[in-house]
Amino acid sequence: MRDLTFHCSSLKAELEAEKEGRRKDDVRACLAECEVGFLKTLVVSYQAEELAIDELKVDELKVQQINDLKTLLSDHKSMLTSLPSPSTTPPSSPSKPTQPSPSLLTELKSLKSKFSNAEKTNEEHLETIDKLKQELFELSGGIAGGRHSPPKTHVSQLIDNPK
Repeated sequence: MRDLTFHCSSLKAELEAEKEGRRKDDVRACLAECEVGFLKTLVVSYQAEELAIDELKVDELKVQQINDLKTLLSDHKSMLTSLPSPSTTPPSSPSKPTQPSPSLLTELKSLKSKFSNAEKTNEEHLETIDKLKQELFELSGGIAGGRHSPPKTHVSQLIDNPK
């Protein structure tokens, strides 16, 4: 009988230990569920925040586009008001080209002749510049070699004078 009592008490202790382990597991599961709920709420909060920020960005872009369109409209309106009204302009036929006035034709001819003269003068100047560049190149070589004497200078050399 003593054996049975001992065995019964050991079974009771085991049962209590199992109950305690079960209770701890239940508490852990409850805490994990609470944590999952908190994290889900946090994710929803972040998503709502992100949507609000995206909506603000979209709103800012729309406002910018509206402002750009308003300025474009005002520019076009000002340009239209600056144009002469159709009643004040003489009627013109787009199918017939107009003949330029004789004074414009003579002015055009004189400008063309002046332009051709200026081109000829420019070519002459370019040729002179090329000749002067070549002469400068030759003189710099002569000066460096000691073969050049400046104008109005007489160089006398004695034959017995050593170099």
